[in-house]
Amino acid sequence: MIFHFLENNIGETHENTKDFLDFVPRISETQQKIMVHDIFEQMMKTLLTPYYGATYRLQDLFCQLIDILSDTRYYNVQHVTTRSNMDSLLFARIDQLLEERNGRVTNSELSQILNYDGSYLGRIVKKFTGKSLFDYSMTFTMAAAADMLKNTKKNVSQIAEELHFSNRTHFYKVFDQYYHMTPKKYRERG
Repeated sequence: MIFHFLENNIGETHENTKDFLDFVPRISETQQKIMVHDIFEQMMKTLLTPYYGATYRLQDLFCQLIDILSDTRYYNVQHVTTRSNMDSLLFARIDQLLEERNGRVTNSELSQILNYDGSYLGRIVKKFTGKSLFDYSMTFTMAAAADMLKNTKKNVSQIAEELHFSNRTHFYKVFDQYYHMTPKKYRERG
């Protein structure tokens, strides 16, 4: 997508358009610093203290950066133009926040983080998923619960507490609605 974007914007027909790629992180800020910040640090060091072969080193670092930015495990890439519908960009940000927080973010928290009215955010989620914000966020929570059951030794009470359920019974009920079995059976089938 990055090279396609660059190739399409080389021509004169794009001189006066506002056209850009928005990279919405799917990884934490700490992971971004480790992966992306390190590449920029190396680029700056190479530019400030050039050496024989520095041009090739810069090309290598640039390719590493493009590789990370275009990997959907790390970033969602959204092509944005003045003609683009900004709702899809906003939904991508909502999706990223829900992913980072295992679905445990309230409408008012989203509203505060994204600086949009909570009811508008709810309509955006409904438009793209057909679900309410709460129901959509619960899919992330249940996916996190399923992942913890498969990949950790935490007991059900610990998982329920970590995912901010008020009690274990409620967690069992919601889990059963999503997976049609108890967390214990899900872990055993793992």
